Amino acid sequence: MKTTNPVSLSFLLCGVLTLAATGQCQVYSLTASVSGVAEMSLGFYQGGSPAIGGINANANFGILTETIYFDPLNLTVRQVGSVAMSYSNPTNTRALSQTVGGQTVTGQLITGQKFTGGDIGFDTGTLPVVWDNTLHAFRLPPTGPSHPALIGKIPVSGSFSLDTGGQNYAGNFNYQILDDLQVFSVFATNSNPALLTLSGFGGNAFNNTGGGFYYSDHLNLTDFTANNGLRLSLYTGNASDSTDSIHWSAGPASATVVPEPNSLSLAGLAVSACALLRRRKR
Repeated sequence: MKTTNPVSLSFLLCGVLTLAATGQCQVYSLTASVSGVAEMSLGFYQGGSPAIGGINANANFGILTETIYFDPLNLTVRQVGSVAMSYSNPTNTRALSQTVGGQTVTGQLITGQKFTGGDIGFDTGTLPVVWDNTLHAFRLPPTGPSHPALIGKIPVSGSFSLDTGGQNYAGNFNYQILDDLQVFSVFATNSNPALLTLSGFGGNAFNNTGGGFYYSDHLNLTDFTANNGLRLSLYTGNASDSTDSIHWSAGPASATVVPEPNSLSLAGLAVSACALLRRRKR
């Protein structure tokens, strides 16, 4: 009967463990709470002038779910994730009243706004990291005047419905809030490769397309005149500050390593090799 050489099994075990340890890019996952508020503002004309106050759709940030691809050998990191949103008033109703040809015409305007898809998703792509002796951690290096971990422009989707003069006028619109929101920028293993501590999450964003009170200073979303002469002109930002605003923050968070399927297979092979060695010794 052919027997297995215990020396060969020892080499097999060592080879399996070596292969399992040679992986470079580690995949981590985390779930954390994000605090902050998003305000998506619309301005509209009332009686030929911009209505003060505008229309605000507010939302609160919730749970961040993120996957981190961290490679300490090639000095790169990539963050992919999403932040859940809860909307307090995504739909707003406004009464319109304008003077047309000496007569008062009225209407009811309903608007709705949300971030496209409901939540905010992001993918930073693969970014370089450097070692920081002061922080005792890896960090994203500055990239000119911008923060290196900005998530990019945030798309907003909306709709409007105007009832006036016995008729309904409806449509959809889309625009983007400028990118000044940042995700994590500091990464520390603290001598434990199974855990990754992240910090530097925060930022605010403003979609300032003008700064004035006038229609031409804003991003126009729709502008038309109903059959009864009532004019509807919607633009981004309200008349008082012409901005959409967002601010969010999250404290340091710990991400746990995600075992790769290949690593799990190698680990299983190593366990089998150990079992064979044990039976051989008996």
